[in-house]
Amino acid sequence: MGLDRVLRKLDRLLSRGEHARAKAVYEALLRKAECHSNGDSARLALVGGRLLAREGKYDDAVAVGRRVLRTLKRTIDPNLLAWCHLLLSGWLLRTGDYEASIKHAEAGIYLCRWEIRNGGVEGDLFNNLGLAQKNMGLWDEAERSMKRALGAYPHSGGAGPNLRSASNLAILLRKKGKASEAASICREGLHLCERSGLPLLECRYALELGNISVIMREHDVGHRHIMRASRIAESHSYTRELILVKEVEGDLASLLGRFEDARKTYEDALGQVARLMPLADLESELLHRVALMCLRTGRTSEARQYSQRAIDLTGDLSDKYESAICLRVLGQTEIEEGLTASGLDHLRESVRVLSSLSLRAPGLALSEYTLGCAILSCREEREWDEALINLLGARRIYSILGVGEAIREVDVVVSSVMSSKRPFRRAAVADTTHSTTGRATARDLGRYGIVTADDRILGDVCHWGSTDVRILIEGETGVGKELVARTLHALGRRREHRFVAVDCGALSETLADSELFGHIRGSFTGAFRDRVGLIEEADGGTLLLDEVGELSEAVQAKLLRVLEEGEVRRVGDNKVRRIDIRVISATTKDLGQAVETGRFRRDLYYRLKGALIRIPSLRERRGDIDLLLYHFLGLEGERCGRDIRLSDGARERLCEYSWPGNVRELKSTLEALAVSVGEDGEISAGLVERFMPGLGRGSGLDGRVKAIEHEEIERALSACNGNKSKAARMLGIARRTLYSKIKKDR
Repeated sequence: MGLDRVLRKLDRLLSRGEHARAKAVYEALLRKAECHSNGDSARLALVGGRLLAREGKYDDAVAVGRRVLRTLKRTIDPNLLAWCHLLLSGWLLRTGDYEASIKHAEAGIYLCRWEIRNGGVEGDLFNNLGLAQKNMGLWDEAERSMKRALGAYPHSGGAGPNLRSASNLAILLRKKGKASEAASICREGLHLCERSGLPLLECRYALELGNISVIMREHDVGHRHIMRASRIAESHSYTRELILVKEVEGDLASLLGRFEDARKTYEDALGQVARLMPLADLESELLHRVALMCLRTGRTSEARQYSQRAIDLTGDLSDKYESAICLRVLGQTEIEEGLTASGLDHLRESVRVLSSLSLRAPGLALSEYTLGCAILSCREEREWDEALINLLGARRIYSILGVGEAIREVDVVVSSVMSSKRPFRRAAVADTTHSTTGRATARDLGRYGIVTADDRILGDVCHWGSTDVRILIEGETGVGKELVARTLHALGRRREHRFVAVDCGALSETLADSELFGHIRGSFTGAFRDRVGLIEEADGGTLLLDEVGELSEAVQAKLLRVLEEGEVRRVGDNKVRRIDIRVISATTKDLGQAVETGRFRRDLYYRLKGALIRIPSLRERRGDIDLLLYHFLGLEGERCGRDIRLSDGARERLCEYSWPGNVRELKSTLEALAVSVGEDGEISAGLVERFMPGLGRGSGLDGRVKAIEHEEIERALSACNGNKSKAARMLGIARRTLYSKIKKDR
């Protein structure tokens, strides 16, 4: 009985991550040299295996487990047999033998189902099964296994096992591109771990939130989570977690463009892996990160060495995801070395492998973006269609994730491609972009007033129209955000119900509550009758919150409750009314930046941003200017009852203008020109110049080229937050060249 109590104590110590105390108790127990039953000897041996595993000696732990398994098969103890299968499946995961891990997990699950009915062990076995499937690239099966793990744990078994499996599920969801779901799991898990006194799991959840912040490009948020994980890992000497802290710290430094700092941080972590434990999975993750930082700091030969080591290691591990990431870095390295064909092949293989895992994975977005940029820089114009398809694929994923900064970066490159005068095979692009749009196709959008040949707008509207996802639309003044919102409503299941648009910028502080939520008679001075608020008025349909960033903090808090609970309460009323609405928001601001500066609630931002649609300005889609000119001229001609035409010179001048007011400005200008046109109905270049004296940045082809160049440089600098080195890489020019162009422009 005494031994049984000691073994339970050892189990608790190991579960809490108190490795040093557990090892001391274990060694003291071994020194007693008492005779134990076969079962107790097996349990003690398995504790020794767990201690070996915590020291990174997984091969030794597997050997111990297999010896114990042979003993248990002779004694036929199903409880210990299931426990041994569980430990072996976990240790084999660390050695990279995923097929053997799956076999032991399935054997243990069979015992739990038919022999011992142990929900706790069954949950852990499903968790290990999911991890092995994840590493083998069976991500959908892995997600199902991990969710079955959460359902298997008994409610009375404590929070630890459930939280451990939930943390692994969050990692998988993050890699699959379900970042918001992963973040929700992590935030809840972090709170429960802190309350339950589970520091190891608390550290892991903080680390995972740091990883999610890297994907979402939220540096300050990620830094806070990593500081928390670092404090916990250092105070408890969690070796693996300390290395992971370094990895995320390097990722955050890279986000800020501090590539040399990131490289040193990764190399420091690699040194810890080499000194402390042979962790092949961490080593491969760090190797490809160091290789990428070497590339970005001009150390191409070192990048080749690191990337090749990473490829060799991931081949041994059979981890499809890590292998695909390493292939991307190797491809980038080869292109830098001038091995263009081989580099593009490796980038294409990276895209292929990641596509087989998940079509919305952040890793896939980066590989598609990298491949698109590489084709543009290495190949002739006739192959730019492939580049455009890859770039639009990356943009679609970033739209799903809601990473505005990444969308803007992609748009800089896409706009430069689309501004070339060569016509693209748009049918090929459209087939790829809209193949799964369901009810709507690109040609349907003209009937709703959307006039564009830009695949970014067509793809977003067609993709999200038939869904009920909350959308945040971002774009400059006059690009047509409300028109896009109305089209999304018209394409969805709520089309028969009302579309209610609210101009949040026009809501006064005193009347905002009444306007949005309604009021009852007598609730305040002047409330002579009951009033239905705009939110309630949209019940069953779609609510557009235009310029949502202008809402006051108090109204933001009340709106958050409406979105979370699906109910609204009128001012002065105790009755709560259930509502069912789709919310679309629009903004000219970068709401993500407003969140970072504390001017907009973070929780409301995530509630509104189920997906992010960014509407490019007319400067970024010059091919649409021609379409819009003739569209609006046709409308004006119908209104006036006459034929109105543009001369070649007028068309040239209108097309070279930057249109800071976008479509709204273009429409207003054509209306004015149509009224002023002479008897012949032709708008001349002279008439255009009289109406628009500050037209363009020059005349002729040279002026147009300079205008486009200026706008692309401004766009790149904006997307890179003023970082000139990063902007130069994005534009595909040398940093010195960029500095020279900026100086001339001034």
